[in-house]
Amino acid sequence: MNKKVLEFRGVEKAVFQQRENRFTVRLADGRRAHLHDPGRLKELLVPGAEMIIVENCGKKRKTCHDVLAVKHGKYWVFLNSGYHSEVAEAVIPSVFGQGIAAREVKIGGSRIDFLLEDDRPLEVKGCTLLRDRIAFFPDAPTTRGARHALEIARHKGSLLFLVFHPTARELKFNCGTDPDFCTAVRTAAEAGAEIRAVKFKTIVRDRTLTVYFVGEVPVTWTDCFIYSLFLSCSKRRLLLKALETSVVFRALFGN
Repeated sequence: MNKKVLEFRGVEKAVFQQRENRFTVRLADGRRAHLHDPGRLKELLVPGAEMIIVENCGKKRKTCHDVLAVKHGKYWVFLNSGYHSEVAEAVIPSVFGQGIAAREVKIGGSRIDFLLEDDRPLEVKGCTLLRDRIAFFPDAPTTRGARHALEIARHKGSLLFLVFHPTARELKFNCGTDPDFCTAVRTAAEAGAEIRAVKFKTIVRDRTLTVYFVGEVPVTWTDCFIYSLFLSCSKRRLLLKALETSVVFRALFGN
């Protein structure tokens, strides 16, 4: 499909050196940049990795640049979660067949990203973890994500996962990293929630970064349901400890 959903001009390349804290990275030239992504990103943020940054100075800011993307193999991976809603808005009509009625809607104890025209809530999550062309979410435990998924379950809403790897062939849930999120997503699916995933590619030419919508990717549920069965076992802690050391478990659920 290759529909353009975001474009940044005046970007520049930099080299990642280290992550100083959750939201700040140090570059090889000594500059610091703001990282608007709470994930662990350990597969992406490796010393020497190429980054794309853009200038963004302000009186209340500690840095004058934002990280937009990092190179993983041959491909750029878009990292800035501050733009997830904008990306989602560009694809929601084609994916769900309807428009957006409201944004940032308070539902129960959570603030959900969108309310669709059919009055169903829609929550958006970004995915940057890829292994063997399989996208996994999340890459770190997310209490907030589990809470949102349960809220979606209660209102039979929708979850949309934005996969920023163009080669991903499917999305799985990273149950080994966050079993609570796995259980919450299973609850949402059983309640009738619509759960979809879409992927994007990021292209950098000269000093312009563009994000394109590529299309949908299937969501694989089997692992999530199997893992939930493990959690229901009366001796689940011992069982999981043994399983987590096995090659088969890691292949199924990630780590």
